[in-house]
Amino acid sequence: MCSSDLTASTYSNPVVITTPAVRMGNEDVVEDITTYPEPATDHFFIRLAHPSVFPTLVEITDLSGRIILSNLYDFSDPVVGAIEVNISELPAGYYAVRIVNGESTLLGKVIITGE
Repeated sequence: MCSSDLTASTYSNPVVITTPAVRMGNEDVVEDITTYPEPATDHFFIRLAHPSVFPTLVEITDLSGRIILSNLYDFSDPVVGAIEVNISELPAGYYAVRIVNGESTLLGKVIITGE
């Protein structure tokens, strides 16, 4: 398939990361995190299924494990919905995304195409 065969929908599928259920009081809570677009060019968004009372650490590492970007984000406002992560300074490639929220750690990926 050549690049001209690709449509916009090829690049707009969100990636959903679901962690196992954890017990919170008398309830089981499953945390979903969605990242989009995939692949990304100069930014991508992270959406938590539920607001968080904890500051959320987002780290992007290269494939060797070196931390390329590390920022704290506030997911406490349910109206905001998603946060934007600026990756405009990163070269094209595959990166790991580590999201630390309270005692939960989630791992995902982001593909950066550049343009």
